[in-house]
Amino acid sequence: MALARRKPVLRLIVRRSLSALLASLLCTATFAMPGRAHQSPPRATAWGGDSRSIDRAATQALRLARGHRLVILGDLHGTREIPLLVGDMIDRTSRRQPVTLALEMPRSEQPSLDAALAARDAAVARRQLLDRPWWRRGDNQHDGRRSVDMLELIERLRTLRQQGRDVALLAYDVDESVMSSIASADASARDEAMAARVRQACLDLPRRRIVMLTGNFHAFLRIPSYMAAPAGIVTAGMRLADLAPASLRIGALRGQGWFCVDKACKAIPVGPAGAPTEGEFTGAISLPALHVGRLVTLPMR
Repeated sequence: MALARRKPVLRLIVRRSLSALLASLLCTATFAMPGRAHQSPPRATAWGGDSRSIDRAATQALRLARGHRLVILGDLHGTREIPLLVGDMIDRTSRRQPVTLALEMPRSEQPSLDAALAARDAAVARRQLLDRPWWRRGDNQHDGRRSVDMLELIERLRTLRQQGRDVALLAYDVDESVMSSIASADASARDEAMAARVRQACLDLPRRRIVMLTGNFHAFLRIPSYMAAPAGIVTAGMRLADLAPASLRIGALRGQGWFCVDKACKAIPVGPAGAPTEGEFTGAISLPALHVGRLVTLPMR
């Protein structure tokens, strides 16, 4: 009689154990199913936004750049988002191949860029840059290229290099001491010098991908009819067109960047990056919004 009474209890225990095991297996199978991946929560940006838009834009940019060793990014100066976008692109690219990020900085800044990348810690790296006169500008003469966001982009590359990635920086703009004379003599001379510097890097470093971040006008592969430009001007992008670059325009649905127009520097609304219609770019990337970058406004020495 005692054994007969135990049988229902044993059956109940076995049934519950099997149910628990089955539930565990089903839960494991759900996370292991092909094509299903755990989605990390969005990373908060410095201004409280969702960085997934940056991730998506970087994915789009790399897809449009596939098969091109030279990638020209048409920058809107003085934003928070674009340095983050470029950082993501360099991070992903450097997992597969060596990459050089070419920045619209005077070539005289090359030693400080090299020193910053080689520095052992972030504080030393930043000091290598900010001690240079180029970073010392007031708001009324600030074209947006000198920002904390750009400093953080450079720091991101330094961190990648410390992790063993083959990343480098290239300063390709003309020195400021000759900028005014070039501008008055020939509107295309600066673009010619910038293109020559990037071209030489492509020739000297045939196994590296070159990502050139430049003002969106310099990135034009041809002057479109909707752009009022000086007659006969030839952009850096046009001079590099024979290298078959991917030239990508970056825009946003709303927001602002920091630009200089008619010798006045200020926050200016930006527009969306619509699909190129006249071959001026090979593709376009549009972010949901752009915000004015955190400008570096160190006093002149």
